[in-house]
Amino acid sequence: MEKYFITEIVDMDCDDDGLLNVKFIIEGDETNSYREIKTVDYYEWVEENYNDETLSDEWEEEYYPFNESFNFIQWKDYNHCEEIVIKFIEDIYPTIESLPIKINQI
Repeated sequence: MEKYFITEIVDMDCDDDGLLNVKFIIEGDETNSYREIKTVDYYEWVEENYNDETLSDEWEEEYYPFNESFNFIQWKDYNHCEEIVIKFIEDIYPTIESLPIKINQI
């Protein structure tokens, strides 16, 4: 069970329903190649891991008034970034063996 290190996010796209398509390079892969993950699991993972975030009162009042339920679209607009996508990949695929085998050429 070997750990891995993501060196670069080549491309990432996430729709408002949580469908994540991300292309990335990990240390040790062939030159000019990348791995790709396309999954709907991102929405659930974000809701599980970021639904209880401590938000500033001003932000919370503006975007989550009256204890509204978690809104993925609003979360995505303000928080979705490469760092969180990398955390998602590392959490869902903890070892290099669990990563999708699909490797494409750049």
